[in-house]
Amino acid sequence: MMLLVGLMMGALGTSFALNTLRQAHALPRGLMTVINHHHRSVKTELAAADCSPAELRDHFVLLGVLGSDIDSAFSMPHDAVFTRYASDFRAATAAALAIPDAACSALAPAATRINDTCNACHRDYR
Repeated sequence: MMLLVGLMMGALGTSFALNTLRQAHALPRGLMTVINHHHRSVKTELAAADCSPAELRDHFVLLGVLGSDIDSAFSMPHDAVFTRYASDFRAATAAALAIPDAACSALAPAATRINDTCNACHRDYR
């Protein structure tokens, strides 16, 4: 009987520990999920026949806001490479927003640059 109680307590303790570890990584995972959503929305908008530059700008604005949280979400202040990738992402979104009102085709290279910054970081840190 004591063995059964010990096994149950061990399983319960393991469950609590694993849940705590999962919650520690919730912010970075959630941030990347939301960035991915807006990135996919940009791709979808660019591929649409009735592409709206205003919609693209909205997604670029949100990507810029989310980019400002990357450093704090991942807590890697002493990693110069990661910090540079995060800075490159913010610069790419700022450059996209600096493009004067134009057709979607003029915003496509900015979207590609944002995608390239994401891929560079994911290549090294995923």
